[in-house]
This record gives sequence, C-alpha cells and structure tokens, in this order.
Amino acid sequence: MLKTSRFCFALAALGIGVATTTPLQAQPVSDMDRAAARDLFREGVELQRASRFAEALDRFTRANSVVNAPTNMLRIAECHAALGHLVEALEMYRALQRYPMPPSPPPAFVQAVEQGREEMKTIEPRVPELKIDVTPPQVPTLSVTIDEQPLHSALVGVSRPINPGVHKVVATAPGYTRAEQTVDVKERARQAISLNLTSTGGVIYGPVSATTNSQYVQISPASGSSPSPIDKPPAYTEGEKPRPATDLRSRTSFFLGPRISVAIPAGKFVTEQGGVISMGDLANPGAALGAEAGIRFARLFYFSALIEGAKYGEVKQGATKYDASSFLAAGKFGLITNPDGFAFIADIGIGYRSFSVDGSVSSGGTTAKGNNSASSADFLLGVGMHFKAGKILRLIPKIDVSLGTFGDSKSNFSTNSTTDSTSHALWTIGLAGYFDINLDKRAAAAPTPALPPP
Repeated sequence: MLKTSRFCFALAALGIGVATTTPLQAQPVSDMDRAAARDLFREGVELQRASRFAEALDRFTRANSVVNAPTNMLRIAECHAALGHLVEALEMYRALQRYPMPPSPPPAFVQAVEQGREEMKTIEPRVPELKIDVTPPQVPTLSVTIDEQPLHSALVGVSRPINPGVHKVVATAPGYTRAEQTVDVKERARQAISLNLTSTGGVIYGPVSATTNSQYVQISPASGSSPSPIDKPPAYTEGEKPRPATDLRSRTSFFLGPRISVAIPAGKFVTEQGGVISMGDLANPGAALGAEAGIRFARLFYFSALIEGAKYGEVKQGATKYDASSFLAAGKFGLITNPDGFAFIADIGIGYRSFSVDGSVSSGGTTAKGNNSASSADFLLGVGMHFKAGKILRLIPKIDVSLGTFGDSKSNFSTNSTTDSTSHALWTIGLAGYFDINLDKRAAAAPTPALPPP
C-alpha cells in the first residue's frame, strides 16, 4: 500500500496521474477497521448524492486505503470525473478493470466493474492532450513545470494527457531567461505550445514556430484574459454530464411477458329476455390468461398494452347451464417506484371488453342452445408489488379491477335485442412475469451502497 501511495503522489505531482491502487492489502484488516471503512463509504455516497464531490472523494479514498474494493474504486473515479480530474478518473477506471476478482465475487464487485467499463467509454475521449516544445531543444539542465509541478525531461516535446482547465507552464535553465505561458486546455482538444528560451548573453535561439503536426493547435500566450480557476468542473455537452451513481441505473426499457390470474365477475348482466341478472348467477370465478408489453421511460413511468382472455366457471340452475367468457384489450399508464428491486406498482387504463354467455336448456330429452353477448368501454385500475427476480426477469403479483357498463346486449335465444345498460366489475388477482430489456446503453446496475468484504 505504501508503495502504491508513493506512486500515486508521484503521478499527482506531475499532474497526469491518479491515485492508483493495488487490490492486495498490505496488512490484515480487523473487523473494526472494516466496519469503519463501510461507514466512510456510506458517508461518501451521501456526499456524492449531494454533489459534494471533493468531500466524497476524501471519504472513498480513505475507505479504499483500508479495504481496496471495486465499489470504492468506482466511486473514486466518478468523483474525479465530476471534479474535472479526467486523467485521474480515467486511470482509476483502468485500474478498476484490472482488479483481480476473488472466487465467487460479491455481486456488488461485479456490478462496479461492469459499470466502470461503461462509464470509462464516456471519459476516455474527453481527456485532452498537451505537447510542450522548448526552443532551443536539448538545453542542458532544462527544467519545465506545469502548475509548479515538475515535468520529466523525457516528456518535453511529447503529447501527454492533462486535465482540462487553465495551466501555467514554465521553462528555466542556467544561462537563459525564464519563459512561461498560460494555456487554457479544452476537453477533447490536442494542443501544443512552444516556450522560447533566450540566452542571458542576448542571443535568441530561433523563433517560436507552430508545430508541423496538424492534429495539434498552437496556443499563443494569454493576454488580458481572466481564466477560470484550475480544476473547475467543465461545462458538458447535452447527454454527457455524469449522473450520480444511484441514477446510473436503467432509465428506459422494453418489457414483455405473460400474466395468469383468478377472474372474479361482479355486477349485473342483461339476459336474453331483456331482464337483469346478477353476474354471479351466470359465471363463477375462473381463470384469466393475458400478455402485456410496454415501454418504461424516465425510469419510473411506463405505457403498456394488455390483451387478456378469461374463462369463467360453469353455472347450473336446474335444467339451465351457463358458460361465460370475456376478452379485454387495453392501454395503461403506470408507475414503478423502483424498477431495479422491490417496489410498489400502480396503473390506470382504458380498454374494450366483450362478455359472452353460452346457455343451454334441457327439457324432454332435447337441448336448446343460445348465446348472449355484450360489450363495454372499461376503466382499469391496478395495484401490486414489483420484484426483481433476475437480471432481466421481473415478477409482479397484482390486483386489477375493470369497471364498465354493458350496453347493446344481443342474444340469439330470440329475435329480440335490448339496449338496456348494466354496470359490472371484473376482478383479477394474479401474477405476471416480465422480461425487462434495458434500452439505456449508458446505464448499468448501480452498486449496492455498502462495502462487501473483498
């Protein structure tokens, strides 16, 4: 760990590194220290959610120095990125991808590595580069600093990663005047500057010349400008600003699956003779089978389409027997309080329902058959619970009620039809199993806000 720390500070001193960690602990960690590291982690999560990234970075870094874990490393990288420390963030993401997983790693470790891999793809292209040329070249005992931190002499004239922001570059050498330049480095840019050293004897060694490499932009010394403070978080383009880790879960998905329910009819129905009869006298509770597909958006809301058919239990009244069924097609709008775990779910909707009763009357050895049917525009209301049963599988036990008024009842028992109206309620109590397919390419499952043992 001490070796790692020296390496981290050396990189930070150059302005190009990151506090890289090794997954091996230098010494055993006591249960008390491990518990304290968990507390630091939880405190860091709350600070990160409050956009207090510098304080959160301190907590995560200290927690990681006690227990090196992917969950800590991911949060450290996210805080660096939020603070504009893109080089440090990228190096930590890379270190996270190299983390040697133990056998049967905790799910939070796996999630952190997967999430880090996706986030790294957005950070890597944003890291700018700066090339510093010094004239004359190969000056003995040349010293170059960036923001008062020394630059290795081997990196003079070499493009190197640097954080976006305003940087002060200074070149000095015995026998030469001091040369300095302030440069405002933009995200994604490849820039270059030239520092001209003048001999104290008055000899000027060559003019400042623009680089011949077209991929770099020659920067002139700033004049009269008021640069923004170094390391100020940069402005982001639309869709690029990082979200807190708890918001990196899927915001958009497509879901599809079946549902099976117990169907319970209630209310009234118009008979073939135009009379009104209780639904319970025509149909007993039965089974309903349906399928639902929809789109979840803004993380918590969804639109869906449902089709469902129900077959009710047979009813016998003396010589008369009734066999009823119904069909529903509906559109719904709903809310899921937590699509990534245990949650409350509710929806409302409107649909079209048809209800049909097949009847038969046996008398004197003969059987007369007929059919009575009606339709209704139904209002739907449903409540239930949401369980994440796997990476893409969701289980939803739910109660739904469909309310409507049957009208235009038609029968082939007789030549007459009736347009009398009756109100009804059809209840379903059942279980749905949905396949939830993530459509948000930037999202991954958020790591559990705790620090599992390595």
